[in-house]
Amino acid sequence: MGNACHCQQFTTENMELMSGRSEIVNKKGDTITIPHQNGTTVTKKTTHKQNDDDGDEDQQVQEVQQIELKRGDKKKQAKINAVSDTVEIFENIKKLDKRKSPFDYQLMLNAFNEHFIFKSVPQSDIEYVVDQMFYCTVPDGQFVFKQGDKASSYFLIERGQCQIIINGELKKTLKSGDAFGELAMLYNAPRSASVRAVGDCAFWAIDRNTFRKVVEQQNQRSYEENREFMKKVEFFSFLTEEQRDAISSVLITSVFKKGEIIVSEGDVANSFYIIKKGKVAIIKGEKEVSQMNSGESFGEAALYQSCQRAATVKAAEEEVRCLSLSKDDIQRILGQKIQTVKYINTQKWALQQSPLLGKLTSIQIEKILQNIRQVHYEKNEVIIKAGQPCTKVYIILEGEIATMPSKQQVLGKGKIFGEQFLKSQNQDSKLPETIQVQTDESIIAEFEIKMFFDMIGGSVEQMIQKNENSHEQKYLNRVSVQQQKKDYSNLKLDNLICIKKLGQGQFGNVYLVRTAQDEKLYALKCISKAQIVEQHLERHLAQEKQVLSTINFPFLMQFYKSMKDQNYIYFLVEFIKGM
Repeated sequence: MGNACHCQQFTTENMELMSGRSEIVNKKGDTITIPHQNGTTVTKKTTHKQNDDDGDEDQQVQEVQQIELKRGDKKKQAKINAVSDTVEIFENIKKLDKRKSPFDYQLMLNAFNEHFIFKSVPQSDIEYVVDQMFYCTVPDGQFVFKQGDKASSYFLIERGQCQIIINGELKKTLKSGDAFGELAMLYNAPRSASVRAVGDCAFWAIDRNTFRKVVEQQNQRSYEENREFMKKVEFFSFLTEEQRDAISSVLITSVFKKGEIIVSEGDVANSFYIIKKGKVAIIKGEKEVSQMNSGESFGEAALYQSCQRAATVKAAEEEVRCLSLSKDDIQRILGQKIQTVKYINTQKWALQQSPLLGKLTSIQIEKILQNIRQVHYEKNEVIIKAGQPCTKVYIILEGEIATMPSKQQVLGKGKIFGEQFLKSQNQDSKLPETIQVQTDESIIAEFEIKMFFDMIGGSVEQMIQKNENSHEQKYLNRVSVQQQKKDYSNLKLDNLICIKKLGQGQFGNVYLVRTAQDEKLYALKCISKAQIVEQHLERHLAQEKQVLSTINFPFLMQFYKSMKDQNYIYFLVEFIKGM
């Protein structure tokens, strides 16, 4: 095509013609036929408007479409319907075939509608769970599972009774209509209790995959709301933006009625809770010792170490909403040493926010972080006596320090003391007051001022002046200006003019396009929704978009915007010319 190519508005029809394929886009509700390279045909009912590129971008790759395959293509049908990861059943049960009666359906719906996990789940998702449940039995006196066992299923008692036993002690007895086993599945933890059948028992049960799928769908719906709420919670203040994004996607919302127990004293602790709405009571023994409100959290120790709950927590208002985070999930995101990551992030954030040290380059800040040591201090311990020079810079990680005896300056978590003594004119100054620790078990990161000069190779004033002329700073300034100049949020698919096809990849074609307003060229990557669903690429595509949105580096392709229509997902990216 080249220069002889006639420019035309970018549409699905034009794109298909340029690909050597044709497709008629019908009205909403009609059936469309999508030919594949291997000769198979996929039919799909249209459920969206023809151009819907200004919808919720994060839901673009989450859409679930009903795909029917050509009759006789049994092999392809098996591929699409296959579960990607099978579940091994660890519990001592016997599976039986049984059709669900109207009574069974109502039993399950009633149980789920009253359960704290499912109170915020749409009815359609609850009905999906009910449809997937299987029937099983356990004889009288047998254990369904034992404390410490691996977990693979969640159970609703249809017939019989079950004893809940913790550390050999009978805690309670469950009857028909009661359910158990969901927490170990949510948090991928060993069973916290043993369950024994009293009489021949029958259950409706569900496996981990199906159970987690519904929870994850609910997480996706609540993602943006939880992401904003996390900004108000102190525990998450040490996280980077990327870490907050990852954790927002695994938070689980639970709803409790007044008096319902959220956690019990003595139970194995494997999750951390944030109160999103309402108030909870903290109970030790039989006595209420305190209350906590929205924005506060409990169970943080469970993320760092293996321990038991130190108190019982009950809902103290008619509706209490909590977000929970499992130890496994946060370790998968932040690594095993969560507390270390927390302190490193706090140190980095404090340095970047500093009026003086924030002018250092990212490489210089990393050098400082590599040479910082963390010191534990007790309450009233003196850090520097009055009349002495300050030879270190201090970053408070936990607790508080203050100038004594006046307390004119009190510094808490994330604050820095001593950076003013990095300046040449202050290096020989003596402290007018003593610096003293004000809280128990304070943790302070510190580094020597002399070592700082050795690391950056000169005085702080000289280094800041040098940094202002560095390539890194010039690039950051240029990127900042470029980002301010161009806003892609209002750009729509209809605004793009297709010039030619650039190439074809494993998951779709790439086109050279430009906007009607200017002559700037872009690359438009097109991925078929049918292919996304057929090959189970929803999560991979969402992760690709998240990574591309995060990256901002001169030697990597820039990502501008994602869009969609009824047939395709589109990524608008930087056009990089070849030789």
